[in-house]
Amino acid sequence: MKFSSIKSTGLALLLGAATVFSQGAFAADMLDDGTQGETFVEFGTGWYIRGDIGGGLSSVEVTTNFTNENADLGTPVSVSVAAGYDGGNGFRYEAALNQFTNLDFGSRTSYPDCGEEDHDGLNSTAPLAVSGECYRTNTANITASSIMANAYVQMNSYGGFTPYLGVGVGVAYVSWNEFEWHDICTGTQDTDCGSAGGVGVNERAMGEYEEAQGFSLSGNLMVGASYALTQNTLLDFGYRFTYIGETFAAKLSDNEFNENDLEVGSTNLHEFRVGLRYMIW
Repeated sequence: MKFSSIKSTGLALLLGAATVFSQGAFAADMLDDGTQGETFVEFGTGWYIRGDIGGGLSSVEVTTNFTNENADLGTPVSVSVAAGYDGGNGFRYEAALNQFTNLDFGSRTSYPDCGEEDHDGLNSTAPLAVSGECYRTNTANITASSIMANAYVQMNSYGGFTPYLGVGVGVAYVSWNEFEWHDICTGTQDTDCGSAGGVGVNERAMGEYEEAQGFSLSGNLMVGASYALTQNTLLDFGYRFTYIGETFAAKLSDNEFNENDLEVGSTNLHEFRVGLRYMIW
C-alpha cells in the first residue's frame, strides 16, 4: 500500500463524516393530513470538526549489527484534523488524521581500537589493529502519518474551561528517507586510521539503505482542556503521547559490499498541542 493511500483513507473518513452531517439536515415527518413530507430540523447537533498543531519530543528504538539503543529524534511537528460527535453526556468520539514531520534520526556508537574483531565483519579489509577513535553512525529523515479512532471523557466546566482525558487506537505509516550508514575514524597522527587516512576525520566505509516504509499499530493518550471562545468555537490545548509499534527491518550494502542490518522498533512522541474545535449547530 503506497503512502498516498493513507491520505486517501483519511480524506474518505472526513467526507463520510460530512455526509452524516448533511443527512442530519432534514428529517421525514408525518404531515397533519397523514402524508409523509420533509421538515427542516436542527443541523448536525453535537457534530464538530477540529484542527490543531503540536510539537515536543520524540524517540525511536533501533537495533543494528553493532548497537541496540533508544535514540532521540528531532522535535516533532504535527498537524491533525478530525471530525467527531459530542453526545452532551460527558463523552465525545472522533476520527482523526495526523501528520508528523521533522523527525530527524541520528545515532553514533563508538568502538575501541578500530580493529576488525570489533568491526563485526562490516569492513573486511580493515587491519586487526588501527589506532585512532572510531565510531559508526546511522542517519535518516523520518515522516509518519496515522489514522486514529479517539474517545474522550469530559469533566465539569469551570470558568469556561472543560478538562478532558482521551484515548485512541489506529494505524500509522512510517517512512525513513535519506537513510545512510557511515564508519568513521578520527586520527591525531599520520599513522592513525590505517589505509583510510591519518590526521583528521576519515571515512572508512559507508552505505545507503533503500528508502524504507511500513505500517504499524498505533495508540495515543491525551489530557487537556477546552475553552469556549464563542457558542460554537472552542480553543483546545493539552498534551498527547503517541506510540507507534515496530515498523520494519532494512539492509544496506556498504562501499565494500558488506551488509548491515537495522530494525526499527517502537517510536514515542510527546507533544503539546493547540487548536480549534468548531461545533456544527
